[in-house]
Amino acid sequence: MYYSYLEMMFTTNSENTPPSVSQVGRSTLLPDIDIPGTVQKEITPNTSLGPTLNIAAIKTAESLLCNDIPSPISATFEPGYIRPPPPLTLSQQELVWMNPTECLQAIQWDNSMCMDNRAVVVRKLLGKSFKEPLTRDEEYQFTLAVEKEPKLILQGGLTPTKLPLIVENNPTIAIFLTGKLTNFPNLINEYLETLVSMEMSLHSIEVLNNLSTTVDFPTEFLQLYITRCLESCQSFKDRNQQQRCVRLVCVFLQCLIRNKKFNPQDMFAELQAFCIEFSRIREAAGLFRLLKNMDTIDNKV
Repeated sequence: MYYSYLEMMFTTNSENTPPSVSQVGRSTLLPDIDIPGTVQKEITPNTSLGPTLNIAAIKTAESLLCNDIPSPISATFEPGYIRPPPPLTLSQQELVWMNPTECLQAIQWDNSMCMDNRAVVVRKLLGKSFKEPLTRDEEYQFTLAVEKEPKLILQGGLTPTKLPLIVENNPTIAIFLTGKLTNFPNLINEYLETLVSMEMSLHSIEVLNNLSTTVDFPTEFLQLYITRCLESCQSFKDRNQQQRCVRLVCVFLQCLIRNKKFNPQDMFAELQAFCIEFSRIREAAGLFRLLKNMDTIDNKV
């Protein structure tokens, strides 16, 4: 190995001698073969190159030896040493999962994959229908799932106490659900009792009116609901709201009578008194004429 002039100056001091490990590697300073005299082992003045080269060599030596950074002279390209990690020692205190001897993990199969998710859809949309109106796409998705399997209604969380919430937020869904509940004769009466016990509103009358064309309500249920409607109209103190309520009830009663879902003779006195009380309203007058015509026909028969 050849040493440059600067390396020879550095190695003259025994205290600055690089350690044995560093001496194994190659020096970071290499001689320049293009400049004569840099590969000589002995220092000989070279006057042929002039004073410029000597000044440059001195400045280079000062920059290498006098700066605060580590001297490149003491640095070497050392070979990399492989340091293998120490092996783990097995002991009784060692955690089992850190040193598994065999695979104990069993494959967990998802049995719900590729299966019908209609139950999940019904449960999700039914829960939403209690709080807010459903979109048309959601209504279609819900009705399609229930049409194929009506039992999903009961599995989705529908109870008689929650039916009024659907009536107010989603009357179309309430009509559909009540119609499907007729497939369960042991449960339908509880839901019908809840419907007729509701406070009168536009949605409740709409639901009962639509259901009357498809569901055969027991006579006592209809009479109870009609009685509650008549009492609700009489209890309103706001005149505009009262007139609106009377119109809804009269139209509802006319539909029931014309569709032969309700026999007015069962409550003829109450209905006649109601029509006379609100005779100034056109729908009440029309209901009164319908009652009179039916009474006349019955008397002729």
